[in-house]
Amino acid sequence: IDRGMTKADVILTLSDSVTSRLGRLGVPATTPSVTLFHPDLRYVERPAMLSLRADAPIKLLFLGRILHYKGLPLFLDAAQRLRDEGLAIEVGVFGEGDTSACTAQLQALDVELVNRWLTNAEIADALGRYHAVVLSHTSASQSGVVATAHGAGLPVVVTPVGGLLEQVEHGVTGLIAERADVSALTDSMRELCAPARYRELLRGVAASRTARSMPRFIRACVAAASGVDIRGEQ
Repeated sequence: IDRGMTKADVILTLSDSVTSRLGRLGVPATTPSVTLFHPDLRYVERPAMLSLRADAPIKLLFLGRILHYKGLPLFLDAAQRLRDEGLAIEVGVFGEGDTSACTAQLQALDVELVNRWLTNAEIADALGRYHAVVLSHTSASQSGVVATAHGAGLPVVVTPVGGLLEQVEHGVTGLIAERADVSALTDSMRELCAPARYRELLRGVAASRTARSMPRFIRACVAAASGVDIRGEQ
């Protein structure tokens, strides 16, 4: 545990998933906590509104550090299933980490692999060229990748773990798979690939930007420190 948390007057978290674990982390029960939300992270000046034609491939991105709990093999397995079904998809994997266990999958899918620590410019470039971001996590608190995708105007597909359930409004800003397994993830990725569904999700991300804005987040932090509840504010 961070020793600072045991001395805090109030603890601010970004998801109920994390708030529920504070006691197990050793935070005194008498320490008040407030659950806020993860604001959008903006790596691009203008949110993307990529078109998706029925005769063109959809480009799906795995973004961020490649760690075991992020489920890269699960994402690649689902992508391969869609490719085997004849769906035109292109896949990108951008981030630092060990990909050696997935070499065969990466080659079979002809993945665009950028396997290093990414600069802000590289993140912005990827977000401008891919249609959606997929998070195939097997566990999670909350994710800056979801916030980064939404900040670029892109919908996401996520597994139903941890705080990811709280960051994504199913059917509005993205799709939440029924389970954290390859079959359920494949189903959700397939659903997103339908042009009409994709356009609907793009509109949903754009329409809900204010609720995830950094100014609203800062107001929420100040209000929480003052004991004011603004969760219903838009």
